[in-house]
Amino acid sequence: MVHQRIALFIAIYRGLDAILVVASLLVANALLAFWASAAQLPASFSGELAILATVAAGLWSGLLKWNGAYLSQRGKRFAHLVGILAKTHLQAFLGLVGLVYLLELETVRRPLLVTFLLVVSVVLLAEKALVRASLRWLRGRGHNYKRVLIVGSDQTALDLAMKIENNPELGFRIKGCLVEDPDRLGQQVRIPPVLGTLEDLTRILHTRVVDEVFLCLPMERLAEIQHALAICEDMGINGRVVTRLYEPVRARVFPDEILDIPLYSVSTHPPNNIWFMLKSVGDFVAAAVLLVILAPVFVVIGLAIKLTSPGPVFFLQRRTGYNGRKFAVVKFRTMVDGADRLKAALKGANEMDGPIFKIRNDPRVTAVGRFLRRTSLDELPQLINVLKGEMSLVGPRPLPVEESVQIVGARRRRLSMKPGITGLWQVSGRSEAGFERLVQYDLEYVDHWSLELDLRILLKTVWVIMLGRGAY
Repeated sequence: MVHQRIALFIAIYRGLDAILVVASLLVANALLAFWASAAQLPASFSGELAILATVAAGLWSGLLKWNGAYLSQRGKRFAHLVGILAKTHLQAFLGLVGLVYLLELETVRRPLLVTFLLVVSVVLLAEKALVRASLRWLRGRGHNYKRVLIVGSDQTALDLAMKIENNPELGFRIKGCLVEDPDRLGQQVRIPPVLGTLEDLTRILHTRVVDEVFLCLPMERLAEIQHALAICEDMGINGRVVTRLYEPVRARVFPDEILDIPLYSVSTHPPNNIWFMLKSVGDFVAAAVLLVILAPVFVVIGLAIKLTSPGPVFFLQRRTGYNGRKFAVVKFRTMVDGADRLKAALKGANEMDGPIFKIRNDPRVTAVGRFLRRTSLDELPQLINVLKGEMSLVGPRPLPVEESVQIVGARRRRLSMKPGITGLWQVSGRSEAGFERLVQYDLEYVDHWSLELDLRILLKTVWVIMLGRGAY
């Protein structure tokens, strides 16, 4: 009966989402019609709009289900659902655009598609937030809750019990606990009521109403955990393992799987994060567009370099990238040809601490190169590295291999993201900041990354370049 009610709720929920998608398309069309004369709209537009609405409703409804929007969000952060929505919008929108071109719906213009994407994003986000708030309100008042059995009596079990009791809006109610050892039955356990031991699990599940079993047992009792999970599976009851294999400082622990093999993963950035996917797509598109737009600038700079000093236009240098990958960074040549061979003789003039080599008035820099460095135009060819997937627009500074190998231990975390053309170091003093500060900026970026941070750094980069501050 419970499963039937859940299935009915999901069916109604999906139907509501489909209706909201169609409504969003109609609203987007109405908004555009408000600014455009109705006489300018083709007569066949209503038929094509109907096709678009039908396909959009099917795409969004199917992908929301596929991405897990209709699975229980009980106990999960709203950001998790926002990530599902963002992923769904991207996938469905790309599918919708592909269909428009495939069916040659000539009267469906890009402004309509873009406006529809904006409207449906806002509408579905508001709907999900309202549904979530309503469910949390109901659960906080004793409705729509799940009966929970906790197995274990150590600090992990106690912490779980306290969080469940202090957050009634999650919709869990503790119906009792099972201790792991018979000797503990006579002792005072802080998670009442104590219903028995782990050996009583089958009996308890037969005689009491239990929706979820939380196993809070130490990993050295793995065989008992596996047996308890098998009992839960046989009886169709959700079994959850609360484990503390490792207490991360900065990383997140999350479930994963490879070829149906369940994994316990620890990562600073989960690999399926929708925001990272958006960052990668944005990097590729921006690099491609900028390379086309800046092609004339490349030609002018190339001629200036070639006409004022012998040697190639571009300078290639081995740098260390994502997780230690080696790649050849591409820059406009700003020094005399063969400048690397002169580096040893100038080491005593190095003005940077640590392994980085920098001289404010480096004698190897050409006149054109000095201008390129001051304006950061020498960095433009790194857009090629971004297009190849070796770099990002924003990220940690890519250091030469011989400098990067000297960064060891926890500092290597700076390599857990693709290096960037610009980053926190470049907009926070650039060459005026020392090596230790550079590493701290990179680690700060990695640990607090967001799309908003990338946008702020890009905007600040424009300002720093205009001022020419800290570049040499």
